[in-house]
Amino acid sequence: MAASFQRVALIGKFQSPDVADSLRALADFLRARGCTVLIAQETARNIGVNAQAASYAEIGAQAELAVVVGGDGTMLAAARNLVEYGVPVVGVNQGRLGFMTDIAASDMLHKIGQLLDGLHSTEQRALLTARVLRDGQSVFETLALNDGVVNKGAASRLVELQVHVDRQFVFDLRADGL
Repeated sequence: MAASFQRVALIGKFQSPDVADSLRALADFLRARGCTVLIAQETARNIGVNAQAASYAEIGAQAELAVVVGGDGTMLAAARNLVEYGVPVVGVNQGRLGFMTDIAASDMLHKIGQLLDGLHSTEQRALLTARVLRDGQSVFETLALNDGVVNKGAASRLVELQVHVDRQFVFDLRADGL
């Protein structure tokens, strides 16, 4: 059976030897299934997987699927970097909580095999744009998949915030974060 995804990117944050081992095993599995394997440049540097190293822009232009091995933070970073390219992203949990990663590490090859066999559905997720304005000027802007955090940083005082959603005022807040 031909794989539904022929060009697969691997993204992982080197947290432990287990992540590196999983990425190597997954790269071998994908190649055995006839897939071209791309690996994020930073991931390739950290774990030495034998595959074509690629920037996020190259992954966006070439990959049909990105598999993220790690935790929710790694998944969120990959999603932010790939959203503009529309590359589907699936996560293999090798972190602690795994709210955003769909596949257990112990089931990785089986579940990725099912994806390649076309046994999957796609879920569109909404992204939030978070922007910090100071005196009417944007000082920071980012995309968020599930939440955005604003805090006081290293300052040992409260911050004063005005919260707006879709340009509609919600409330004023004095706190150490939101």
